[in-house]
Amino acid sequence: MDKKKMVQVGNFMLEMKAVDDGHIVLDMHVVDKSADRGKAVAESPVVVDRVGKSTLKMQTATPDYNRLLTGSYTTKAHDLRSSSNKTSIAGESKYMEAALLKEAGEELCSGAHTNYFDHYKGAEVSNVYPEKPYKSNHNKKIQEATKKSQETSNAEVAELAVSSEVLISSYKASSIPRFSYAEIKGATHDDFNKYAKIGEGRHWTVYEGRLGKTKVAIKKLAVETKHGESEFRGELEFILSQLSHPNLVKPLGACLESQALVYEFVPNGSLEDYFTEKRSPELLTWQIRTHIVYDICSALIFLHNSKPNPVVHGNLKPSSVLLDANFRCKLSNFGLSRFLPQSKLVDDAFHKTLPMGTFGYIDPEFVATGKLKPSSDVYSFGVTILRILTGLSAVGIKGKVPDAYDDESEKLLMRMVDATAGRWPTDVVKKLAHFAFKFCDEFEKSSKLLYEFSTELKAILANID
Repeated sequence: MDKKKMVQVGNFMLEMKAVDDGHIVLDMHVVDKSADRGKAVAESPVVVDRVGKSTLKMQTATPDYNRLLTGSYTTKAHDLRSSSNKTSIAGESKYMEAALLKEAGEELCSGAHTNYFDHYKGAEVSNVYPEKPYKSNHNKKIQEATKKSQETSNAEVAELAVSSEVLISSYKASSIPRFSYAEIKGATHDDFNKYAKIGEGRHWTVYEGRLGKTKVAIKKLAVETKHGESEFRGELEFILSQLSHPNLVKPLGACLESQALVYEFVPNGSLEDYFTEKRSPELLTWQIRTHIVYDICSALIFLHNSKPNPVVHGNLKPSSVLLDANFRCKLSNFGLSRFLPQSKLVDDAFHKTLPMGTFGYIDPEFVATGKLKPSSDVYSFGVTILRILTGLSAVGIKGKVPDAYDDESEKLLMRMVDATAGRWPTDVVKKLAHFAFKFCDEFEKSSKLLYEFSTELKAILANID
C-alpha cells in the first residue's frame, strides 16, 4: 500500500504514509512550516507501532520536536462516532477520525500523553486508508460481511439486554421504572428522530422527548461497541444505586429494548456549550460561574463520601455539567463511574481499570497506574475550574494560566480571565486559581481538600447573594 496524505495542524504539516507490514501502521513526518514564509525548515520522523490489539505506540527520534511529539505514548483504540477534539488526519472520515493532536507546539509538552485514536465501527487498521475502488465481483462479499456484522450487532444487543436484566434483578425490583420500546419510540418523535437530538458523545446520543406531560432527556447508548456496552452498564448501575443529590441529574427510568436511559430534562444545556459558543457565554456571569464551581464541589463531596461505597465519577468535564433553569449544576455522564471498596480513608480507595476519559481532563496518575481514585475526579475538577475562569481549551491549560504567587503573575492571571463573564473580583479569581492548581498537583490533590474549598466558596457566595 503506497498512500500518502499531508495534513496541516497549526504551524505543522503531518505527512501520513501507510506501510502496513503488520508492525508499522503509519509513518508520519512532522514538518515545521512556521518559519521562513512557509518553507519547510526541518522534519521529524514519527513512527506509530501496533503494540497490542487496541494499543498503538508513537515515538519520534528528533529531540528538537519534544514540545510537539516526544518519547513514546499510548493511543487507545475505540469504536467512536465522534470526538470533541478530533482532527481528521488520514483516510476518509467513514473509516477513521483521530483525536491525535488538538494543537501543535505548547499544547503537547514532553512526557507521557494519552489520546484517542478513533476507529469507526468495523474498521481495521489495514483499511484505515481509502481502499481501491471495489470491483463488481466484490459486491457479494461486501453484502455478506455487512449482513454478518449486523447479525453480530443484534446478538450483542440481545446479550446486553439479558445481562442488564440480571443486573437489575440484583437490586430491588421496584428500584427503576421501566419504559417500553413503543413509549421511547413515541417520546423521541418517531423512533429517535434526528431533529430531536440535543447532544452526543463518543458512545451515546441524547434526545429531547416527552413521556406523557413530562419533558425528558433520553440517552441512547451505542451498545454495539464494547465501550458503549461498558458505559451502558456503568450508567445503569449508577441509576440502580438510587443515589440522589440536588447537583446530580435525576434518572427517571430505562428501556433495555432500545438501550436507552431516561433522565430529567435540563434546559440550559451543558457548560461546554458556553465555551464552544453553542450558547452565549455572556449568560454565564462570574457570579454564576462561581456558583457552578461550588455545585460541582458539592456533588463530588457527596459522591466520594457515599455509603456504603464511595463513587468516583471518572469523566468530569464541562460537557458532563448540565445547567438547569437557574444555571445550577446537574452532574451527568456516569458511564465511567465506579463504586469503590470501603476504606478508612476516602483517598486510599481505588478501582483498577483501563484508563479512559477525555484528553486534557484525565488524571496523569490514573493514566500511569490504572487506579481510578477520588483524587482522579479532583484533578479533572481543577482543569474544569481553569476553563471556567479563562474559557481556554483544557489541553495544556495548566501551562498557560499562571498562579498568582506575586504581583506580576497576579496581573497576568487577571488579563487571562474570560471577560465575557463580566468584571471578576481579583480575590475570587485568585482563590479559584489557587485551588485549581492544588487540585492539579500530583502531591496535593485529594478529596479531603474539597471540604476546605467548599468552605471558602461559601464565604465568597455569601457576599454575592
